[in-house]
Amino acid sequence: MPELFNRENIAKLFESVYEDEYDDSIQSTERDKTLYGSEELVQFIKRNIKSGFVLEMGCGSGKSFEVFPITHAIEPNKYRIEQAKKRVSPITKCPCVEIGVAECLPWNDNYFDTVLMIGTLGHLRSMFETFMEVNRVLRPGGVFIFDTFEGYTGFPGLYPSANNVIEILKDFGFKLIERRSFEMKKSLGTRVGIAVEKIESFNFKHLRHLQVIRENNRYKLANFFPEDRDWNLL
Repeated sequence: MPELFNRENIAKLFESVYEDEYDDSIQSTERDKTLYGSEELVQFIKRNIKSGFVLEMGCGSGKSFEVFPITHAIEPNKYRIEQAKKRVSPITKCPCVEIGVAECLPWNDNYFDTVLMIGTLGHLRSMFETFMEVNRVLRPGGVFIFDTFEGYTGFPGLYPSANNVIEILKDFGFKLIERRSFEMKKSLGTRVGIAVEKIESFNFKHLRHLQVIRENNRYKLANFFPEDRDWNLL
């Protein structure tokens, strides 16, 4: 399988977030009275999550362990990892928490029944690598649950549109199970929860709809991201 991101330099993905200090009390503000700031999103996840091995990518401080049957988790920030490791799930008792990034998962092929990624899509360095990794670690019939935003004004171009990412995931071996929109505060636009099922292993030749443009060793997807959204291949 070709690598769009050089794994020898995967450690560079940590540089922007590994040392960042987070105040976990922000999760208790008026905006975040419930997990992820949306009870409807929580119910959407519960509806689609499958029993068995459940991986959360970007688990933060591990608050989701108290709500969902998370068995494994990965997070790039060392302070949040410390917080997450102190949390014990009443459902799975002791999630396996690893420090790392979604673009390079440390688990074997066909290992998980569900992969959960909430509030993380816009922070990925390479969605190509992430979607390939999700497909690799999911068992056939496994479910990938994530969210994106429509009309998000905080960081323009940070999140791809729901329609585009759903279409592209078809080329990564997934089919749509459920899509649900949740209204947020005006500045956040509309949050969209998406659940897809793995129907086949990823095949690079299936990326027939992607228009990949290379400019000075920078790659962008002409029909995926806005014009200003791209990444360096290290």
